[in-house]
Amino acid sequence: MDELLTLMLIKAVHVVAASIWIGSIISLSLAVRVVRRFVGSPASIAISSEMGRRLRPLTRTSLYLAIVSGALLAIQRGFLSALLAFAFEYRPVVLVLLKVMLGTAVLILVEYHSSLGASIARIANANGARALRRRIVIVGWATVALSIAMAVLGTALRFG
Repeated sequence: MDELLTLMLIKAVHVVAASIWIGSIISLSLAVRVVRRFVGSPASIAISSEMGRRLRPLTRTSLYLAIVSGALLAIQRGFLSALLAFAFEYRPVVLVLLKVMLGTAVLILVEYHSSLGASIARIANANGARALRRRIVIVGWATVALSIAMAVLGTALRFG
């Protein structure tokens, strides 16, 4: 496979995977809000937990593909070698480092979000579940915000 075709394939995988990741977490967040509003608290916990469990393979796979393909694109474009050669004098390097840090934070938040969801599903106490629900909402929206920030940084790398 020639270099241009490989680059196009990696870029396509990256854009599709990032779109699926961001779209799925936003859609799931909105669906959970709708379920909570119309179904009520006790049943909504079980439904939300099940939705998250069923979508987890898609969301995680798309996140991992976006991160790996992004790293491959960074290597292909020379950003990683530029990091060694120019350190912080080279503007794209700073953006790549920010993306790496944001990606790491997203991975940590995703795991934390999953553990909070599992904890909510196990708690019978309404007050305890309410406190965890507040935390899971904050973690969820922080994950959305960081994911969008990664997409914006990716665009800045491409066109900046």
